Amino acid sequence: MSWLNSLSDHARDRVFAWMRTWGETAQNHQATSRELMPQTGRIDIGGAWFDPFLSAEIATQFLSALRRGATPEDAATLAKTHGRECVKKFNERRRQQFKKTDRIMGPSVTERWEEQDHTRADHMARVLIREVKEADGAST
Repeated sequence: MSWLNSLSDHARDRVFAWMRTWGETAQNHQATSRELMPQTGRIDIGGAWFDPFLSAEIATQFLSALRRGATPEDAATLAKTHGRECVKKFNERRRQQFKKTDRIMGPSVTERWEEQDHTRADHMARVLIREVKEADGAST
């Protein structure tokens, strides 16, 4: 049985409303990322597009895991794993793009920490669990 199916009707409705709100937030982050992305064939200096991109990816993965029946804790773990992979790919691409300058200036300062947005996934899980507890408390 999936986690969503184990909830009361009232709690499930609150979870779905919460998921819609976070889905909209993820879409807004994706739009911001697209606006900040460099034109094709150009290298972005600071990688400003990546931060909203990662936020959107974390939220999207979290929501996707919930839809597949994961608990909030498991969804957070899956989202963090996906986020770590996104950061690894970003950092590797940055190393390739700045290989020449790194020899002159030292390692690139535009690399991201692999656990950069883990707090977002943990926050989403905590807030969702609180929503369910509040819904169950209100329905009794």
